[in-house]
Amino acid sequence: MSGGGGMLEIYPYDAGRGDCLRIRFCDEKGAYRNILVDSGTRRFGRSYVSIFQDIQRAGESVDIQLITHTDEDHLGGLLYMVNHEIPIQDGVVVMNCPQNLPAPSSGDTPLSVPQANQIISRLGTQKTNMRSGLRGDTLDWDGVHIQILYPTRGQVEAVFNTVSPNTPLGIRDDRILSLEQLMEQPLSYRDTSLSNRASIVFVLEYARRRLLFTGDSWSADILESVCTYAKVRGKELPIHFDAVKLPHHGSAGNISEEWPKVFHAQQYILCADGRSHPSKHTIAKLLNWYGDVEIVSPRDWWNSGYFSDKDIAQFIESKRLQLTLKKGVPMSW
Repeated sequence: MSGGGGMLEIYPYDAGRGDCLRIRFCDEKGAYRNILVDSGTRRFGRSYVSIFQDIQRAGESVDIQLITHTDEDHLGGLLYMVNHEIPIQDGVVVMNCPQNLPAPSSGDTPLSVPQANQIISRLGTQKTNMRSGLRGDTLDWDGVHIQILYPTRGQVEAVFNTVSPNTPLGIRDDRILSLEQLMEQPLSYRDTSLSNRASIVFVLEYARRRLLFTGDSWSADILESVCTYAKVRGKELPIHFDAVKLPHHGSAGNISEEWPKVFHAQQYILCADGRSHPSKHTIAKLLNWYGDVEIVSPRDWWNSGYFSDKDIAQFIESKRLQLTLKKGVPMSW
């Protein structure tokens, strides 16, 4: 992985129950580049536009707006932006959404096909550069390489032609157990939302650093994608990532016991509101698999009685579990 200017930052934003991240880096020519990954809900729209405009006022560009999948808590900010006719200018919008197909009639979060098509239509009027993000696609600058691992075209098309069953959400009863108890508890449910399954999964490589971004993807698809990625690059498993964005806001339905066999990381980015997510079981499993871990989040949901006194003494005070608040300020490598 050849390096650019060496500076890599990720800004997690508090988008409520949604996702919004900014990736900022310096290319080999000394120019600062920005990628916005997901855009939160429509309620987050004004904040999303402010982020976009602040980048421009600083004399930098938003090179990519990447929407991992067409759920309202991921595309809402971009929808707000186009509805208010705020120009994208020279950047690229990456989003998978076959037009003119009916939305599934049920699902854990509304699959916003009409809204996604509205975005595509309005951006087309603005002559914005739009493209899909499918397995095998790459995005490159001086020193930076983004490899999209998932989904395939067939998987995206299947989402828009199938009714997705409901996925259990909300605060589960795992919080009544300690982290130590949850480490040994089997993972008892899996995400079944097809809209989540169509999430874009990608790896960003820069200056010998490697980061994994997972949207709301199913665990099996993440694992298969990472295995393929490692094989193509001649890397042995488990492959190391400097950071992993946890899928589906930290839901235990989107991880599996196979994770430590396929990849290894100590730092995890978690976008969640502390109400419906994250699952305490997810954090316990990360501790069990990887030893000391750091969870980085734009909201300090852990300060509202999330952890027991035993958890705090055993894992937080001992520094086995580090909880880092980064609200609109960068993580740096």
